[in-house]
Formats: sequence, C-alpha cells, structure tokens
Amino acid sequence: EAERIADLADRASRYAEVESELVGARADAAKLHLKLAEARAHSREARSQESELVAESELVATAQEAVEAAAVASAAAEGLGQSRRESRGEGHGSGAEAVGVQLAL
Repeated sequence: EAERIADLADRASRYAEVESELVGARADAAKLHLKLAEARAHSREARSQESELVAESELVATAQEAVEAAAVASAAAEGLGQSRRESRGEGHGSGAEAVGVQLAL
C-alpha cells in the first residue's frame, strides 16, 4: 500500500511538472501570437504608407505634366502673338521661329 501511495505521489508530481510546462508553453504561444499581431499591424501600416507615397508620387508626376503642358501652351501662345505682331509689321523674325525658340527652352 505504501508503494502504491508513493507511485501515485510520483505520478502526481510528474503530472504537475508536465502541467506547469504546458502552462509555460501556452504563455509562450500567447506572447508569440501577440508579436505576430503586432507584426501584422506594422505590415498593414507600412503598406498603407507605401500606398500613400505611391499616390503622392503619381500626383507629383501629374502636376509636373500639367506644368510642362502649361509651358508648351504658353510658348505656343507667345509664338502666336509674335506671329500676329509680325504680320502687322510690329516684330522681327517669324512666329514659327519664336515658337521654336520657346519650345527649345
């Protein structure tokens, strides 16, 4: 009977150790889940920032295209004005030359 009680006590002790290890493993798993959630949140934030940067870059490119188009339109208008002045005898050179010079700039 004493051996049986000692055996049961030994088994209970080993069970308690295993249960303690299991609790520790569950705590470690919970910490890893938390780290994973944080990493996913950072990843989402990084993708969001990347999307914002891409949108801003596209906006800048569109603005640059608009500025370039405005410069070409301004040069063409200047050339047309020069051509009209020349046709009235007010300027020197041809309007096409003025447009060519403006576009070259």
